[in-house]
Amino acid sequence: MTPDEAQEIADVGQVLFVDFEYLIINCTLYAFFISVYIYSQTYTPFRRKDTTGWAGQLLIGLLGTAFVIVTLNTLAYGIIVSLPGGLPAQEDAADSQPLLNVWGVIEIWTGNLIYLMADTIIVWRAWAIWDNRPVHWLLSILMFANIGVNIADSVADTRAELEDLVSGVTLDWVNVALSFAVNVVATSLIAYKAWDHHKAVKGISTRNKKTPVESILLLLVESGAIFGILQVALDVNQIPESNIGQAEGVIGNFYNFTAALNPVAIFILVQTQTTYEHSMHISSHIGKASTEISIQQSTSTPAIVPEASQSENNTPRESDDSQIQEV
Repeated sequence: MTPDEAQEIADVGQVLFVDFEYLIINCTLYAFFISVYIYSQTYTPFRRKDTTGWAGQLLIGLLGTAFVIVTLNTLAYGIIVSLPGGLPAQEDAADSQPLLNVWGVIEIWTGNLIYLMADTIIVWRAWAIWDNRPVHWLLSILMFANIGVNIADSVADTRAELEDLVSGVTLDWVNVALSFAVNVVATSLIAYKAWDHHKAVKGISTRNKKTPVESILLLLVESGAIFGILQVALDVNQIPESNIGQAEGVIGNFYNFTAALNPVAIFILVQTQTTYEHSMHISSHIGKASTEISIQQSTSTPAIVPEASQSENNTPRESDDSQIQEV
């Protein structure tokens, strides 16, 4: 074996190791996404009458779109075309086959659409919580700017994929940075509402337990913070001459699936929290009702006793009267 052949085998082995690493992580995350998606479609609140409105239909449509996009993105990462020449032939032909170029374009657009969908959900919940026109204008401006940069980045990356050009890394970095800015603004607005509600409740109540509204707002803030951490990691990875380029696939996969899982996970957790609080509320009412019934029964018993005792006391008097009449 010549040194050139040994070096070629080492290069192929390194490429295969990285590819299988990405494939294992991607398939694991996709299996988790499928499980959550199936659970969301069979979950009871999706089949209730209150989800037949435009908001419920829009949410179900977004989840279905996310399923299709994530599936296409997973296939773009994991598709393998077998060739008679073995692994070296597959490596040489990887960049020259039109089918793989098409899958590369699908990967670009599906990935950016997943990011855009996640940003839309984050802005949507901040919009619903804030009934304020300036806040709505701020969120609209950020979201429209995000959409414009996202589309421009997708077009630039598609051109680079089809024409074998150098990709615009700066535009990728701007895209992720703007998405992070949208997340920070929307999550900060939700956090402010959560703190304002906490102060209002604390001023009128002495309980240390969180209210259902506080729990839901805190859940939205925590999910936005976790998503922001992944955005920072991906943003650092997009910086030119970054030393963590090998982690791009891993971070990108986590970011893709986190963005796709964010809407359905938040919906399930909020519905679970609401259902739990509702059941606890019903249980407390049942407990109070049973306590009131037992108290009424215990208080009604002495009221009957005097009547019985009075009837018993009236018996001798009636006998005395009869004796007087006989006399």
